[in-house]
Amino acid sequence: MLEDKCVTYVLTTQSAIPAGSLAATPQPIIDAEGGLRVLGAVSVWAFGTGFHRLHLDHSFRNAASCRVAEKAGFVLEGTKRSAAIHADGRHDMHLHAWVI
Repeated sequence: MLEDKCVTYVLTTQSAIPAGSLAATPQPIIDAEGGLRVLGAVSVWAFGTGFHRLHLDHSFRNAASCRVAEKAGFVLEGTKRSAAIHADGRHDMHLHAWVI
């Protein structure tokens, strides 16, 4: 029987915390180039350990995160309406995925 592996982390200025926790990030933890390197490295590691699908989400308002996700190979799957609470209120979230 195939077993699904799923680990979701949220990068904040303080640390990486499991998803489901509420965290506000006032400043980006890394720039776009650094984000692309980290996302690529984590993806290579995850696929190498048996994951078959990776997904990430970001605020619809964050165009830079959208570009990083797409450059790393993640495909935009859709928009989760009003899915996250940020310091300035509710945000729609883009959902990206990479499936091997």
